[in-house]
Amino acid sequence: MTKRVKIKKIKVKKTQTGHKPSHKATKIIKRMKAGYMSQRKQNYARFGPVGGSSSKETYMFSSEKETMAAPAVTQKVIIKEAPGIEISVPKVPAPLSTPLSSDEKEMLRNVNVTYPLIPEQPKRNEKVYAYARIRWDPKRNEIVYSVIEPDLTEYNRKVVEVVKKELEERLDIDFMKIGEIRAKELLSKEIRDIISDIEGVDPSSIDTIQYYVKRDIIGLGKIEPFMCDHDIEDISCDGEKIPIYIYHRNPLFGSIMSNIIFEDSDDLNTFAMKLSQKCGKSISVAEPIVEGALPDGSRVHAILGTDIARRGSNFTIRKFTKIPLTPIHMIESGVIDPIQLAYLWMAIENRKSLLISGGTASGKTSLLNALSLFIRPSMKIVSIEDTPELRLPHPHWIPEVARTAISEGNKAGEVSLYDLLKGSLRQRPDYIIVGEVRGQEALV
Repeated sequence: MTKRVKIKKIKVKKTQTGHKPSHKATKIIKRMKAGYMSQRKQNYARFGPVGGSSSKETYMFSSEKETMAAPAVTQKVIIKEAPGIEISVPKVPAPLSTPLSSDEKEMLRNVNVTYPLIPEQPKRNEKVYAYARIRWDPKRNEIVYSVIEPDLTEYNRKVVEVVKKELEERLDIDFMKIGEIRAKELLSKEIRDIISDIEGVDPSSIDTIQYYVKRDIIGLGKIEPFMCDHDIEDISCDGEKIPIYIYHRNPLFGSIMSNIIFEDSDDLNTFAMKLSQKCGKSISVAEPIVEGALPDGSRVHAILGTDIARRGSNFTIRKFTKIPLTPIHMIESGVIDPIQLAYLWMAIENRKSLLISGGTASGKTSLLNALSLFIRPSMKIVSIEDTPELRLPHPHWIPEVARTAISEGNKAGEVSLYDLLKGSLRQRPDYIIVGEVRGQEALV
């Protein structure tokens, strides 16, 4: 009498008497082995190599076979689960503790990082005008971010100031409108014409003089090297005669001191006004607080040195990544779990409302920008922000930004987030993205 058995795993042993299995049992074993090799090839084609080989003879089956009882065959049935899918997420180094332990200090003492800033990727034999150097300072007993720029003699410093004043009289051009490349070409020509009329200028120092003039007129002066460093997240100036602090994207560094200082209050006040002009806004004693965005999208918060700023003018610049973060970036860096991200994707696909909240610099805007990529390109999106921060690749996207009052003392010309939100409902959008909710817009 035959018996149908579904065998998952069979282990063959010799009989207790030491004799080999009978001819019929050996024939059955050969058929089993042939079936095993066929199944193994199929599994290899579907899943690739799974596990390793064993020192003992082992055979696996998934199809039914007709077998007869043999005195030398021992049957062992094992249920084996199908292999799952594993997602490996690289671990991000954790920030150092505060205060630093002795082991952490010993590790940071060996840090010595140097990389170019201006230009960021120099060509062969191209002169580099600004370097970033991060290393341990034994005098301060901490890591310091140093900006290394060409040295200027006292005479060349005076030449730089003369050239800047002469350019202000000669040129009446808004450099933001003509573009950075065109502005640099125009300045290079004018600077050489001015220097040619000045006696005693060393020809080898003309390039260095041009660098400082362009840095102060087109760029942001002392902090221009910071703006060219894509590894910097925040730039913070707390007042005059206080070193500027930067927040590095490398969690091992975090917030570190720099060697850039505004020594004079007049220079710092002038710089705060220049920041507001770059943002397209004005700052004064009557309105000493300004919030805006630079042409590259960096967020600015500045306070003019009046009675409300006890240590002088101060500012904070929040820089964004050169390439916007995507969901893949967040998974690879361990910021969010793939299952959580899949759930949020399903919520967006099914038109559910999402509210993202968190502490300062916790990544709310970055997560919002990444989740917006789950919206289909054909959908109409209206984004409403106080400061333009979102960067979406969607073609059917209307970005709107709130506006403060044009004249002081009344609300003439003011366009609030709530006004934009009410108006967006008449634009028949598929999705409405509100950057920050602080007032009436949160009730809609």
